[in-house]
Amino acid sequence: MDKQTIKTRRSTFDQERLKRINEFLNLGFTDYIAAIVLLLNALPLQGAILGSTAVEKYIKALVSVRGEKLNGHLQSSHFNSLRNYIPKLYERLSPDFLKLLQHCYGLRYTDQLPQDFNIAIYARETIAELDHTIYNMEFQFNFTQSDGQKVLTPYRVAMNNKDERLFKDNYILLKEDKLKFLKHEDIAYTFRKTPEIGLLSTNFTAFESPQDGDFMREGLRRLQ
Repeated sequence: MDKQTIKTRRSTFDQERLKRINEFLNLGFTDYIAAIVLLLNALPLQGAILGSTAVEKYIKALVSVRGEKLNGHLQSSHFNSLRNYIPKLYERLSPDFLKLLQHCYGLRYTDQLPQDFNIAIYARETIAELDHTIYNMEFQFNFTQSDGQKVLTPYRVAMNNKDERLFKDNYILLKEDKLKFLKHEDIAYTFRKTPEIGLLSTNFTAFESPQDGDFMREGLRRLQ
């Protein structure tokens, strides 16, 4: 994996940059764990929204390594910066999943959504892809001090401590097959904004989680 090694120095610039990176990693990891807890407790929309903010903060941490600053919530400019900076990492991620997270954040303010905005979120599918996404971004970092001593991120501390919140149903850390993980009952949330009726949403149980990787599938189709 591509790794960025950050060594602490005495310069003010490096200290400020390192502080910014660590702040994003701390906040991103907290949002990630909160997202997983919500997704595991049948709250796919709320979990996906926090998953969006977690990925946003990890991307900001990554681009901060080279001194770049990104503002705002998850958007196309964040994805473009990541793709331009670490293309090999971006190739391992799902563009559809990143778009889904971007759309999920918009559901915080439904009055600002365009007509026919629609979305479908499956909790277990989201858990699997969020675990994959955060894991791959997390291990781009390799913090060492000037004396060579390693500095652990919150993710690495939780992993070393076998934190149940990180390991529960994490197919990557548990070394399980992803398709097998998805072949379980799942809770889904679908939403559409229509000009005729307004906001429509529903929750339902699926026999198993989708396995096609198409995260931008349509939710609540309109009748013709």
